Amino acid sequence: MPNYKNLTIQEFDQGIKENPEAIILDVRTPSEFASGHLEHAVNAPNISEAISSLDPEKEYFVHCRVGGRSAVTAQYLSMKGFKNINNLNDSIDNTSLKLHKSSVKVA
Repeated sequence: MPNYKNLTIQEFDQGIKENPEAIILDVRTPSEFASGHLEHAVNAPNISEAISSLDPEKEYFVHCRVGGRSAVTAQYLSMKGFKNINNLNDSIDNTSLKLHKSSVKVA
């Protein structure tokens, strides 16, 4: 049993709206992130590199494109002692929240 919550798209959207201090982790590639991301989202395609900059006491909403990478990330964070992790068990393309485009250089 995972030590994180799998959320529907409705629960994910509502959770972000109700918890403005929570961290939105977008674990997609930089090019996917640039094509459209949630406002204030942090792009963390490699969680093992990003984890040192994350606060285990904060609440996290984790997503990718369809749910696979975010589930792996949520499990990893859970194993590292993070307690308040919410995983989107759906496609971010189904969100009712606005996606913002940005320019990101991809190596």
